[in-house]
Amino acid sequence: MDVDAGMPSRRQLVIWTFASQAVSSLTNFGFTVLLARSVGVDDFGAFGIAFAVFSFVIGVVRAGVTTPLLIAHSAGDPEERRVASLDSAGSSLAVGLLTLLLGAVCYLVFPAPLGPALLALGIALPFLLVQDAWRQAFFAAGQPRRAAVGDVLWAVGVFGGAALLSALGAVSVFSLMVAWGVGAVLAGVYGALRLRGAPRLRSAVSWLRTHTSQGGRLTAEYVLNMGAVNLATFVLGAIAGLVATGALRAAQTLLGPMQTFFGALSSFALPVAARQVAAGDRRGLVRFAWGLSVLCVAAAGLVTAVLSLLPLSWGEALMGETWEGARHVVLPAGLLLVATGLGMGPVMVFKGLSRADLLVRVSVVQAPLMLGLGSLGAYLAGAPGGAWGFTVAQVVGSTMNVVLLRGALRRFDAERAAQVGEQVSGSGAAGAR
Repeated sequence: MDVDAGMPSRRQLVIWTFASQAVSSLTNFGFTVLLARSVGVDDFGAFGIAFAVFSFVIGVVRAGVTTPLLIAHSAGDPEERRVASLDSAGSSLAVGLLTLLLGAVCYLVFPAPLGPALLALGIALPFLLVQDAWRQAFFAAGQPRRAAVGDVLWAVGVFGGAALLSALGAVSVFSLMVAWGVGAVLAGVYGALRLRGAPRLRSAVSWLRTHTSQGGRLTAEYVLNMGAVNLATFVLGAIAGLVATGALRAAQTLLGPMQTFFGALSSFALPVAARQVAAGDRRGLVRFAWGLSVLCVAAAGLVTAVLSLLPLSWGEALMGETWEGARHVVLPAGLLLVATGLGMGPVMVFKGLSRADLLVRVSVVQAPLMLGLGSLGAYLAGAPGGAWGFTVAQVVGSTMNVVLLRGALRRFDAERAAQVGEQVSGSGAAGAR
């Protein structure tokens, strides 16, 4: 069962990467709807907090643990990549076990339903993080079809477990969240069989230490940006009220398919960029960066235009009473995604070049702007003002990414020229001997 069964075509890579992302997103969406229909308002609110914690943890693990795998091992020896995949999964499992301990502490500290929900998340995360580590390993190997198969197995496990709980009359926020995580066991076994090994927990510390520079910077970039957005959203709620926060969330829900689209593109694009860097293909990197950005801007712009022109009756039929507030936020929230798309190409090239330092440089400017302009906009104009503040900050960040791209490519050219010079000098010295 080789992890590499021949590299599929570019078209197959795109199709299966999008299929994997779609199945993963739909599983989380379907599970959320199922839980919302099965438990009370308070229990669902506890799940909302737990899911926010899950999103943050998996984002940190991807940045610090699995993205270095995609950068360093998308090109190169398949056996080395297989072993690195097991080490990366071991680090993901270690983080999951740590969250299990923290979940147990939260269970003792917080009353129901929040305490049990956080404990259930702690139980679920080791399974969920390993399943996601296998997904990233298959993306690195250029085998997104196997990632999609794992996602389908996870969905089968999740909804099969939920059906069993329903039949037993044991439905609760705790039991459903445990089923959400334990449902990933099927996908975990599938990934272990394909990669011919289990997560190497004993290698967790060495993997993190080896990739401290790259992974640490990527984690810092993620925490800076997400922390600023979350804090600004909290400020929005404090200033403009929960109705404004709900309007922003409703607009983001409508734009959710674009987030899925961007996520799928990232999973496809990073291994491609890493392989082009390994091949020294500068022209390919430039075409790749601009092609990716143009595609993202066009797609986000089209969706934003459609939603902005949506008739009032259609919006109310789709979102109910929340559409009244959301329709004023759709345009700036959509333009935020357009601005994000502009920077997508350079960001993938920076990661492929192992230039996470550039991402941190941008975040140091963008994150305070997100917090400051988002809060100022919320104070002046409620949810629409906050969304416009976020958008302006993102425009600044994406513009910085575009400007920094030229310098990053010049440095790449210089490093490649130096490598070629060393090889020529070495060959000349060997010939002289």
